[in-house]
Amino acid sequence: MKFLAMQLKEIAFMGGNVVINADDYTAQQIKEIIFAGKTKGSSVVIKKASVLTVLQCKEMAFVNPNHVTFDFTE
Repeated sequence: MKFLAMQLKEIAFMGGNVVINADDYTAQQIKEIIFAGKTKGSSVVIKKASVLTVLQCKEMAFVNPNHVTFDFTE
């Protein structure tokens, strides 16, 4: 079952760490999920991160430093 971006934002906001697939969400949605978890220190792991641009990855890392992991393996 694929969760909606809003549901993942709520989980991150409550303090849950999440692992997501970059193919399933837009770059903006991923940034919003990362931001939602910032106040609780939630971490986000992004699988299939190679579909993102370098700029998008930098922006995501900047939103919540040290709490975003990019998986570039395939």
